[in-house]
Amino acid sequence: MANIATKKNTPKSKEDNFAHGSGIAIAFILSGLFLYLSPSYYGYKIFSYIVSSIFVIFGIVGLGIELNKIINRDKAIRLDNLGLGLGMLLAWGILYNFYPYPLLNFFTFALLFLGLYGVSYGTISIIMGIKKVDGKSNKLVSILLLMAQVATTTAALYELFNKTGIIEKLQ
Repeated sequence: MANIATKKNTPKSKEDNFAHGSGIAIAFILSGLFLYLSPSYYGYKIFSYIVSSIFVIFGIVGLGIELNKIINRDKAIRLDNLGLGLGMLLAWGILYNFYPYPLLNFFTFALLFLGLYGVSYGTISIIMGIKKVDGKSNKLVSILLLMAQVATTTAALYELFNKTGIIEKLQ
């Protein structure tokens, strides 16, 4: 029998894990944006918008989780709850818009409730976490990070809701 040399499984550093996870999350977001901007890519606009929304949801949630891992070693600011909540709200909005059946609405109400809970919990914990941060420069970085994530997430959600007609339906 031939002796096959194998590599030892050495754990990756936190920076490598962050780079890997963030790369995947950004790839999901950019792929979703590509499908959003090229709705005829799959031949059906609705299918492209649904796949685009799913990719953006995974990307936002994943990026929130990765940012939480690398920035919050002390777990003061919880970015993952906000991302998960927004992802659930987006999933609920897509299902509500494209499949407005009462029975499905009954089951997807849990997505709406959990999404609102995640956004509320995440926002409150972020505000409380910023109060715990020591030093003006660290506090400023935390506030800028929060503003950037909320702004990009809100803009992405608004565009997806607007393009899929969810905003028109709710008015």
